[in-house]
Amino acid sequence: MIRAALLLLLLAGCRPAPAPVAPDLPTDAISAAAEAHRQAQRLVGLGLGVVHEGRVAYLGGFGWADRERKEAFNPQRSRVRWASISKSLTGSVAARLWERGELDLDSPVSALVPSFQPPAALFEDGTRRPLPAPPRPTLRQLLNHSAGVQGYGDGAVNPTPDEDELHDPAVNTGFAWALERWMTAPLVAEPGAEFIYSTMGHNLAGAAIGAAVAKPGEAVDAAFLRAVSESLQGSGAEGVQPDRHLEPASNRAQGYVLRDDMSVGISHDADVSWKAPGGGFLSTVQELAAFCAHLAGDGLVGQRGKAELWKQPVLADGSTSYYGLGFGVGGRDDRRRVEHNGGQEKARTRLVLYPDEKLCIVAMTNTETGSNRFPIDLTPLTEQVEDLIRASVGM
Repeated sequence: MIRAALLLLLLAGCRPAPAPVAPDLPTDAISAAAEAHRQAQRLVGLGLGVVHEGRVAYLGGFGWADRERKEAFNPQRSRVRWASISKSLTGSVAARLWERGELDLDSPVSALVPSFQPPAALFEDGTRRPLPAPPRPTLRQLLNHSAGVQGYGDGAVNPTPDEDELHDPAVNTGFAWALERWMTAPLVAEPGAEFIYSTMGHNLAGAAIGAAVAKPGEAVDAAFLRAVSESLQGSGAEGVQPDRHLEPASNRAQGYVLRDDMSVGISHDADVSWKAPGGGFLSTVQELAAFCAHLAGDGLVGQRGKAELWKQPVLADGSTSYYGLGFGVGGRDDRRRVEHNGGQEKARTRLVLYPDEKLCIVAMTNTETGSNRFPIDLTPLTEQVEDLIRASVGM
C-alpha cells in the first residue's frame, strides 16, 4: 500500500479544455515503482510526471516536501530546482528564436556581448598557452559545450560569486553581473575542438540571447527571462522562474542532503538565480512535465528548430559529440531519445523525451547527496516507468 504521503493525479491534459482520453497508463505500477525507488535511495521527497501522446497524463508525489513540517510532496504545488535541466530550456528558447529568424546561432558571441573578450591564449593544465589570435566562439558552440569556456573549477579564475554577493540585492540583480568574473579569462580549449561541459557557457548564452531580443533600455538578463516567459505562454509551464533566494517563492520544497553517516540533513541554501540559463530555474513537477509536453508538440519549437536543437555537432577531430543545444542526444532500444539530468544543492532531476512518440518522463527530488557512498540516480526509475508504459499500452 502506498503511504499516505502519496498524491496521485491523473490528468487528461494540463489545459482546462477537454482533450481526447489517452490509453490507460499502468498508474498503480508506476506509483509503486516510484515509491520503491524513493525508499531505496532514501529520498525525502520525489515527484514524477509522464507525458503520453503529447500531454501530461500522470503526476505523482511521494514522501515529503518538508519533512519537519510534515508537508507532503505535491507534484502540483511543491517547487523544486531544475538544476542543469535549465540548459534544455535555454537551448529550446534559442532554437525557437533561430527558427523565427531572430537569432543567429553561428555568429561570434562577442557580436552580441562585446564584453566577452577572451585573450589570445588557452588555460591548460594550470598554465597559459599562447594562440595566434583571440578565439571567437559562437552561440551554437556555447549551447553544445564546444566553445572551450571553463566550468566551475577548470579555468584560470573562480567563476562562482561569493555568497555575500549572492545575497546582496544591490549586487545580485539578475545573472549578467556574474559573467564579469570570468569573461576576460582564457578559454580552456579552442572553440570546436572538444566537448567541455560548462554551466558558465550557458549563462553567457543566456546573455547573448537576451542581447539579441532586448528592447531599448532593457537589460540582457531581463530580456532573456522575457523570452523564456513568452516561449512558455499557454503551455501550463508559465510558473517556471529563476530560484531567487532574495525573493519569496511559494511552496519551495525544503532541500535535504544524504551524508556519509547515513543521516539525512537539511541542505545549504544559496541563491542559484545568478546562473539561471545554465542551472537556476525552479518549478513544480507538473510545470516541468508541461514544458516537456510543449516541447513534444510544435508550440515551443517547430520541426526546423528541433532539427537544430538536437543536431549532434562534429568536432575538429571529426568525432561527433552526443550533446545538441541543451540536450543529450541518443537513444534506447533503437528509439531516438533526448534527455538531461540535473544536480545541485537541494535537488536531483531528470527529463527524458522520445520525440517521435511524444513520450516524456520527468522526475524531481528535493534530496541531494553529499556522499560517494550514497549516489542518487533517477535514470533507473525513468527507465522502469518507460518499460511499464510500453508493456501496458503496446508502444
